[in-house]
Amino acid sequence: MSTLSQFFSGGKSQSEVFTSGPGTWTVPANVTGVRVFLVGGGGGGGGGYTATYRAGGGGGGAIVVSDLEVNPGASISYSVGVGGSGGAVNVAGAVGGNTTFGSLTAYGGGGGGKGNATSNGGGGGGGGYHAAGLTSNSNFGANGGGPNGGSGGDAGSVGLNGSSVFFGQGGGGGGGNGSSGGNSMGPGGAGSSSRGGGGGSYGAGAAGGASASANTGGGGGGGAINAAGGDGGSGYIMVSWVG
Repeated sequence: MSTLSQFFSGGKSQSEVFTSGPGTWTVPANVTGVRVFLVGGGGGGGGGYTATYRAGGGGGGAIVVSDLEVNPGASISYSVGVGGSGGAVNVAGAVGGNTTFGSLTAYGGGGGGKGNATSNGGGGGGGGYHAAGLTSNSNFGANGGGPNGGSGGDAGSVGLNGSSVFFGQGGGGGGGNGSSGGNSMGPGGAGSSSRGGGGGSYGAGAAGGASASANTGGGGGGGAINAAGGDGGSGYIMVSWVG
């Protein structure tokens, strides 16, 4: 099996990237191990309230990095998570879609809380992680609530078999004071005019009121007064092998 150290030792490596779909990947001839990099979809930013209050940013999608044993010629199903839609006025943002590859899952970020008549919306929670034999219930993305919103994922954990590494992602910033989204591999988006920024993931979270870029997993920014929130960035998959 190819190990993580082989990918950093200068050996010849190949990779394939998936930016959309479900689909199926066929393992190349003579390949018995791959490294998989997954990014969940970012949560959408919440929509602002009609007259008074702004909303929170969506959470960044989770990142999962794992080595897998594979059989040459085998077919492995995958799916790239969609970015959560930004909430319309008075509507919370949608949770980002999960990205999967075989038994691995990188969970999408939570949607940003909507503005309402009594408080600003909160930021969305960070994406969680899950893999065969290892689950963390504490890192699943959660929609933002009151002014502070859902909490982000933690810094991640080393896999039980020593060959897998998982990273939970930072949540979007709360909308009440225009705070920034939580950082991850990419930075959280900056708050703007009391709109929360989206949480970072593989790429940056969106600034308040904006949408995250495709295939970054970043959270969408929260909406201003009487304005919709931004969309979260879609997920990403890269499969690498030495051969």
